[in-house]
Amino acid sequence: MVERERHLEGGGNLVRIEPRQRTLFGDPTPLPVAPAHPTPLRHFYMTADLRAATGVPRTAMDFYLRAGVILPTARTESGYLLFDDSELALLRQVIEWRARGIGLKAIKARLNR
Repeated sequence: MVERERHLEGGGNLVRIEPRQRTLFGDPTPLPVAPAHPTPLRHFYMTADLRAATGVPRTAMDFYLRAGVILPTARTESGYLLFDDSELALLRQVIEWRARGIGLKAIKARLNR
């Protein structure tokens, strides 16, 4: 067995580092390495969640959906509409534009929809 030595700064302490020994069952298996930055899970919102987050009434939300201002990201197996964070941000932007008095045609032109 080979020993390696390492001197710590300042105190001159000597630390002996021994390599991992083989066990009775063979070489030790390396631990799995986790990715440095795991990909975040996408968060989906249902229509009621968007309305609760923005305060938009159901009729206005239905109007924006029919007009094509906001588009669902996905659908569940039951047919419920799902929206992601980008659509939530877009809906908040649309609400701000409507509060400034910008019309629906101008908003759709800005969104290229």
